[in-house]
Amino acid sequence: LAPVPFQTVCVRHVPQGLTGEALDAHTLAWVRRINESGRAYLTPAMLGGRWMVRVSFGVEATEHEHVVALWNQMREEAERRG
Repeated sequence: LAPVPFQTVCVRHVPQGLTGEALDAHTLAWVRRINESGRAYLTPAMLGGRWMVRVSFGVEATEHEHVVALWNQMREEAERRG
């Protein structure tokens, strides 16, 4: 969602028909579930007045399998409603 010169990726899951405060609530809910799982810690942040999520890979020992596992968890939680 925004250019970043470091190892950070900014993302937002936008289900069809979800906008405004409902989209913000959705974003905060799925990032909270990931953070509470203890498997990763993502940072919610505002961009253009809406919540998005920053994913940062700062450990040199991070391998492709770790990124894939996080991506899968992010997709599962984002697609989950409630």
